[in-house]
Amino acid sequence: MGGTEVPPHVFMLGNIPHDWLFDNERVAAVVHHGGAGTTAIGLAKGRPTVVVPFFGDQGFWGQSGFYDQHQVLILDNRKYDLQSWSGSRADT
Repeated sequence: MGGTEVPPHVFMLGNIPHDWLFDNERVAAVVHHGGAGTTAIGLAKGRPTVVVPFFGDQGFWGQSGFYDQHQVLILDNRKYDLQSWSGSRADT
């Protein structure tokens, strides 16, 4: 990460196939940047999805209505940090 210190609660993972990672109950939900590939495989595997767009066309997909049709939660990365996220998660 270019010399950036990663907090101990963050697990850094190298390149790994999303279809493997999101399959067989390896993850309970997917929180990601909103890229087309990550979004597609997360939804295809039926995982609850939270998108935190921060670059390029990621915000576009959030405004297009696509996520609304697929029950994807979109968060503004300027309004959330670790403490606000952990204190506001929904158990649904």
